[in-house]
Amino acid sequence: MARRQLASFCLAALCLCGAQAEEPQPAPRPARKDGGDPLLQLVRSLSPEQKTRLIESIKAWQELTPEIKQALRSRDTALKKNFSDEINAALEGVQYSPEQRATFEKRYKEERRKLDLALRAELDTRRKAGLQEIVGQIKTELAAPPK
Repeated sequence: MARRQLASFCLAALCLCGAQAEEPQPAPRPARKDGGDPLLQLVRSLSPEQKTRLIESIKAWQELTPEIKQALRSRDTALKKNFSDEINAALEGVQYSPEQRATFEKRYKEERRKLDLALRAELDTRRKAGLQEIVGQIKTELAAPPK
């Protein structure tokens, strides 16, 4: 999504959700033949909880410094490139139609996300257990009489 579209989307989301936008409204986009702006339709289709999270995310983004925003953009670009490289490596030597490739990419991203979430949860569980052991050891050492 281009920056201009993203800005319009954010402002539309804030306006549709009842928040006050601090920036002036951009000029309205020309009406589409298919019945409306897809970004507005997307915002309207969100549940109240999703709209609240969207507004909170937009406000949090607005509060970030330009340096942090650029770092996050760079990280996102690197992640997208990494995904693309992994997909290209997986499909090397295989001929798929554009539709099959798109299906592969979508499924790969979904499954990769599930795997990453499962690994993060497992790591968090192991970390908590390890930290409890460390805390217990330190408490025991500190409770022992000095030599």
